[in-house]
Amino acid sequence: MNYTCKYLSLFVLISIASLFEVQAQYFSPGFYPGGYYNRYGYNPSGLMNMPLVTYEKKGNLFWDKEWKVGRVVLKSDKVVEGYKLMYDLGNNQMLVMVNNDIKTLPLKQIKYFEWVHEPDKNVSFFVNGLDYTVDGVGLVGICEVLTTGKVQLFMKKDVDISRDNYLSGYYSARSVERASSRVEFYMAQGNHLFPISKKAKENTELFGEYADDVLKFAKSNKIKWKKPEDLVKVFDYYNSLIKDAE
Repeated sequence: MNYTCKYLSLFVLISIASLFEVQAQYFSPGFYPGGYYNRYGYNPSGLMNMPLVTYEKKGNLFWDKEWKVGRVVLKSDKVVEGYKLMYDLGNNQMLVMVNNDIKTLPLKQIKYFEWVHEPDKNVSFFVNGLDYTVDGVGLVGICEVLTTGKVQLFMKKDVDISRDNYLSGYYSARSVERASSRVEFYMAQGNHLFPISKKAKENTELFGEYADDVLKFAKSNKIKWKKPEDLVKVFDYYNSLIKDAE
């Protein structure tokens, strides 16, 4: 009888230990291929143990969501024109639609480009930021030239990409890639760029001896320093002051 009790007790202890071992494995903090957290204990030999992952993208990764017809001038002076274009901000490359097939031109190959907006036929002109410097460092990306004149206004768009992973069920997971856009403005003098602040008084040094006139103009016209159409008015006015002084 004592032997029976001992064996029975030993069996119960082994069973309990095995149960804890299984639970520990079940909730083990492992990673399965793709990088998503797996609390089910990934077993590389068991495909059934891998959650089904769905991928989602939110936000805009492109300068413009619509394809534009235009032309691209390369660093080699070769011209690519007559094709539909779209600029990929996430990878800093131009997408070119050729016979329903998408070709790519990396930023380092591009000198400048332009494209046409439908239906008004307005043309936007872009330059390679790498050909310009901010505090002596090249600017990675493209810039739209918003004004002409001795001093120019550049607009640069960027995207910040983040990824979030979610467990949406026992055998399913979601990976969500989010793109949030950023817009920055620069004063261009030759190949040198100077960032423009969204606060009027912080731009005093940019306009030198004409700062008081420019800031007074901005205040009377209720200029918003983060709106491209308002900044175009400021730079047109500033260029008129410089031209009159020559």
